[in-house]
Amino acid sequence: MVYLGVLSVIIKFTVYCKMEKNKLSAVLITYNEEQNIRKTLQSLGFADEIVIVDSLSTDDTVRIAREYTDKIFTRRFDNFSSQRNFSLEQAVCDWVLVMDADEIVTPELQREILQFLASETVELCAVSIGRDNIFMDRVLRHSGAGGDHVIRMFPKNIHYKNEVHEVPDVGGLPVKKFRSRIIHNTYRSYGHTLEKYDHYAKLHAVQMYRNGYKVTLGKLLLKPGFRFFRHYILKLGFLDGKQGLIFSYLSARGVFDKLVRTWRMQNGEEL
Repeated sequence: MVYLGVLSVIIKFTVYCKMEKNKLSAVLITYNEEQNIRKTLQSLGFADEIVIVDSLSTDDTVRIAREYTDKIFTRRFDNFSSQRNFSLEQAVCDWVLVMDADEIVTPELQREILQFLASETVELCAVSIGRDNIFMDRVLRHSGAGGDHVIRMFPKNIHYKNEVHEVPDVGGLPVKKFRSRIIHNTYRSYGHTLEKYDHYAKLHAVQMYRNGYKVTLGKLLLKPGFRFFRHYILKLGFLDGKQGLIFSYLSARGVFDKLVRTWRMQNGEEL
């Protein structure tokens, strides 16, 4: 009887340790996301904790977030990698799911994540998850946005690199692809979309300027045009209707803007 009692304690302790090891932190960075944040946080209710790092929002983002978590931190934005890495440092679980405030975890993806974490032998890997990018009320199936996959789930000790279009530095870890997808509501309004592209153009320009990138007349003439051709023709953006045309144009405009900003900084103009 004593043997059985000791064995029972060992089994319970082993199960407890396994549960602790496979817990999940959902991690987000936010700025003025009051229109999206509630749906995102509702979809993350299955996580063991939700961690939010806010970049001094001026709308109701933080107030809404407090309804779902008390782990909210404020940090002035410098670049995306630094912001992401700070958010990861606040997480306590061994596995993290990184989300944007305009993304939603579907019920199918939730089940796939929980099944993965509940496995008796959880594979040490990074997880790539597909996204359905919704732009102006349409899922972009082409235009360079269809078939989008991003690494979003991994062990907590992973960190991000690259100041713009940050990516997790997974080193030699294998990358596992999930079947289920994230819903990505990329479009809030046309004005907001222009602001977002402008913001990324500024960040890219600073990085290009620091790296000594040389802007020539030929690059100003050819690169934006090729970007449009790539998205609209080579990536079949014309099959996405008006949305494909607008998305391709905005991508080309973003290239032109970052080149002009880089050139002006090289000539002493402050960004």
